[in-house]
Amino acid sequence: MSQAVQLGNFNFRFECQPACTNCCTGAGEVYLADEDVARIAARLDTTAGEFQQTYCERDDGGELRLTTPSGKACHFLLEEACAIHDYKPVQCRTFPFWPENVAHRRAWKKL
Repeated sequence: MSQAVQLGNFNFRFECQPACTNCCTGAGEVYLADEDVARIAARLDTTAGEFQQTYCERDDGGELRLTTPSGKACHFLLEEACAIHDYKPVQCRTFPFWPENVAHRRAWKKL
């Protein structure tokens, strides 16, 4: 589904492509809100504590983020798609409309 967003004087349009996982394989960390933890843990049929112990770590500032498994971009990234697509973190849901991507038309075009 195509999304159009206007930020300031710029109009941005984006449409996810089937079987594209490019947004999941870029550099960076996936940070989690409490709601993300609860939603994903429920999807995995586990407790929030067990989910955090298995898949998460705290950064130097104490923020919760997903760990990066050895040899993979994400625990939940399959070859063809995200295994938790309907339950994925807010950070993933809002991609590519992150401030650093929409601050300038140049950044958007590079993305």
